[in-house]
Formats: sequence, C-alpha cells, structure tokens
Amino acid sequence: MKKFLTAVASLAFLFNVQAQSIGFVDSKELYEYVENDRLKDGFKSCKIKFYNNTDADITIKYKKVSVDFPESWSVSFCDNSDCYPSFVDAAQFRPISAGDTVDLKLDVYPDGTADTAYVSYAIWDEANPEIVDTLNYQIMSRWGLFSENVEVTQVSVFPNPVSDVLNIRSISAIEQVDILDLNGRIVYSEKISEPNSSVTLPLVSLPNGLYVVEATTLLGVESQKFQIRK
Repeated sequence: MKKFLTAVASLAFLFNVQAQSIGFVDSKELYEYVENDRLKDGFKSCKIKFYNNTDADITIKYKKVSVDFPESWSVSFCDNSDCYPSFVDAAQFRPISAGDTVDLKLDVYPDGTADTAYVSYAIWDEANPEIVDTLNYQIMSRWGLFSENVEVTQVSVFPNPVSDVLNIRSISAIEQVDILDLNGRIVYSEKISEPNSSVTLPLVSLPNGLYVVEATTLLGVESQKFQIRK
C-alpha cells in the first residue's frame, strides 16, 4: 500500500510539473479578413486570447518564429505592456494574475493593398519553459482601399510555415489539390471526393523546403507558396 501511495504521489507531482499554465480562449490559429473598401477605414484588430491557467501569477514570454508581412501594410504589435510599430524579435508580458485573460494583438492597416500576411510567434510561461505554444496569424486583405475593382484571392493556406498539417481555404469548393516543388514536379496530389471550401492535408512525408499548392476550384485554379519547416 505504501508503495502504491508513493507511486500515486510521484505521478501527481509529474502531472503538476508538466501541466499547461497557459490556456487558450478559442484557438492558437487566427484567420481574418480585412474589409478593405472605400466605406471602411481598412483597419483590423487581430487577437489571439489566452489566460493564466494556474492559481498564481505567471510571466509569459514570446519570440518571433516567422513573419511574412506585406511591406506596404502598417502594423501595431501589442502585448499587455507595450505596443510596437513593428514586429519585435522577443519580449514578455507583464505578470498575469490567476485566471486573467490577455492577448497578443496585431492592429493591421493594409493601406490600400490586397495581400496576405502570415505571422507566427512562440509563447511560454517563464517558469515552465519546456512547454511552448505557437500562435499563427493569417490576415488577408481581399481588395485595395478606395478601389472600384474587387481583386479576390480565391485560396489561402495556413499555417505558413507548416510542420505537419496544412489548412487550405477557398471562397469556392475545392475539387483537387496538387503540391509542387520549386522545379514544378507534383509531390502530392489529392482529388477531393466531396468538394469543400476547407481542406486539411497531412504533410509529414514531405521534407523541409518551399512548395506551391495548386487548388482546383469551381472558379478555376489558384496557387499559393508555402514552406514546410519541421
């Protein structure tokens, strides 16, 4: 009995050590459109919210993983302590009380340019650095500010870079997906049995590198570049 209780205590201790101290309100993935027309100001506040999942104060640190952000766009990058006029390499939040919710926020101004931004940051509890989460933002401006002409991007992919699973979204149903390397060779192909505007592809068999995804939809074929990084 004593040995059993000792084993239970050891497991409880291990569980507490490995317990995740950061909880997420919705998801670690954010997918947003900026309504970028002449009736709007072209502004979008993009937030991934998380909270202190412990009964004590914690300090959350973060570090840039990758940023693919249009040069013509402007951004205000904010934690619960400061706002910066550009993406910082690394910083930390002010201490977060038990149960409190904060966010890592991108205030995006496309400045009249249709494009897509991909931003990834790693975050972790300073006291528990072995558990790291990655926040992925994808923000799309579908047409230019003050423009009479709508320029619609049919297909988007995220996260980018991707390590294992690639998400593909389209404004129309996707019928087939092909992935090509930079030499134009098809390295993965899948015909979608039930065409859908959202498709998930497992990419664990593909090595690191740059690729192009071609999505065949009811409106035609559109391609997007993405990177595999494991």
